[in-house]
Parts: sequence; structure tokens; C-alpha cells
Amino acid sequence: MKLFLAICLLLGLNHSYSQTKEFTFYDNVSNIEEPLSLNIYTKGELLNIQSDTKGKITLQEKMIAKADSIFVNYSFYRLPLKKEDFSKENIQLKPEISLESVVVKEKKKAFFGPDQKKPGKVISKSNRLFNSTLTKNLNNKKLIGLRYKFKSRSYHHNISSANKRFKVLLLGFNKEPQKDGLTNGNFNRAYNLLGDSSITVSIPQDVPKWVEVYVGSEINYNEYKYIAFGLVSIDPSIIIEGSKQKKFPKFEEVKVSMGATFNGITGNYVSLPNYYKGYGGRLYSIQLILK
Repeated sequence: MKLFLAICLLLGLNHSYSQTKEFTFYDNVSNIEEPLSLNIYTKGELLNIQSDTKGKITLQEKMIAKADSIFVNYSFYRLPLKKEDFSKENIQLKPEISLESVVVKEKKKAFFGPDQKKPGKVISKSNRLFNSTLTKNLNNKKLIGLRYKFKSRSYHHNISSANKRFKVLLLGFNKEPQKDGLTNGNFNRAYNLLGDSSITVSIPQDVPKWVEVYVGSEINYNEYKYIAFGLVSIDPSIIIEGSKQKKFPKFEEVKVSMGATFNGITGNYVSLPNYYKGYGGRLYSIQLILK
């Protein structure tokens, strides 16, 4: 009888230990009703959990109990969480702890891409800007995000980047970008490395030196020879810093056609305009975040 009771008690404990809960996140204003993700690190392994479109996450409580460290990613923030934060189903986030404050504590992180303060480019609505590089230049490091250097204000144009929105774009392709440009239809098929995810970012009112965006999961880029990374603007009049191509020979600007149709196949296509090749053309201060 005692053995039977012990077994029942053990099963009951295991059942409660594996229970799932739904968590809602909010800041100082209201619920955060946008997609976010949790990165849970346990014994060197990363588990990424995506929320629904309303920012709610359902997970087993034992995942939290076993975790070594936990981060939540949303918008351009990446904030640390404690296990005790999950004692309640409503979790308050403190976005005033900026991403740059967290970055200082993290090790083994590298930034790869152009970074040179040159005259900025004003991005109008729906503009797409891309840099590209060989994937072998990433040295098999984990690709965990991107960062962008925006100029806070252009007094000449009387515009500001503050509070403007953009979408993160990350593509892989295999053939060398064509030198013929966009006019003769010689394009290379490209594939969305973010899968079905659509990451929209709002630039803060106080525009930081870098706006960092974490993609929430490890990106599998090794099956492609080239990677193209950039943005598409949602709101007009964003100003991004420029860089001279000759200072960063591992990178080239590419032009991207999203959802185009060539030879009866609809998809994303990249091309390198010939007027950039060999003329020290412009790159953009956009970098990959590697770990």
C-alpha cells in the first residue's frame, strides 16, 4: 500500500512538473501584443520558443526550472529574465534596460559588416537596401541577428529616423551575382533565411548608435554560397549611414526583387548592378551579429 501511494505521489509530481502555462508579457504601458521569442540556454544548448501573433508564449514549466539563462526578444530589445519572473502568468518587461546594456555582459559576440561614417542615404517608403558577402567569410559562426546604423536627423532635409519602421531581410543564394544588372533579366534565385518570420522594427525616439535585431533562432546559412542582408522601409525618410565599398572588399551591394517572376518561377531574385562594380560604390552600415 505504501509503495502504491509513493508511486501515485511520484506520478503526480511528474505530472505537475511537466505542466504547461501560457505567459503574457507587458511593459510599463500595456500588454506587448506583437510577436516575440524566448531563448532558453541549458547546458550550452539553445532552445528557441516563438510566441503567437499576440505575444503569448506557452511552454512547459520544467524548461524554466532547468534553464541556465533566459532572454526574451522583441522589437529591437533583448532582455534577460529570471526564473522567478515565470512564477506569474503575466511577466513585466523593462525595456529601459537597453540592448546595449546587455551586450556588454555577453562574450564571444562579433559584428561583421561595413561600418564607416559617410554621408547617409535617405530611404523612401518600400526602399530595399542590401549588402552581400560569401558565407565562408562567416567562418561557420552562429548568425543570431543584424544591426543597423541610422542617422538620427538630417537637418538639410529636415527629417528624422526616430520612430520609423522597417522590416529585416536576410537571403541566401548560390550563384555569383551577375554583373549585367537588372536590365537583361539575369537574376539569381534567393531564399528567405528567416523562413515564415516577418520581423518589423521601430527605431527608438532616441536613435541609438546601432539598432540591433535578434532573429530569435539560429539561421542555417551554410547551404548557400552567398548571403544578402538588409532591410525594406515601411515608413519613409529613414536615414542610414553609408560606407565606401573599397574599404570593405568582402562586401558588395546587391539589388533584390521580391516576389518577381522570371521564366515562369515566382520568388526572390538578386542582381549586382554593373555600375557599382569597380567604382568604389556605396555599401550600407549594416552588420551581421555572429556568435
